[in-house]
Amino acid sequence: MTLPVYSVDDDMKGWDRKFKITPKGDALEYRIFSETKEQGDIIFSVPLKFFD
Repeated sequence: MTLPVYSVDDDMKGWDRKFKITPKGDALEYRIFSETKEQGDIIFSVPLKFFD
């Protein structure tokens, strides 16, 4: 079973975290900023073709 990929632009509000979405070539890079440096940021990319 696969689930459709969709942009999380409007789904991050409940996390109470700052985030940044940046186009990187043929993908979107998501960076979710952590509260502390010890935790580290969450960074992942989603290929643009998944949004078609």
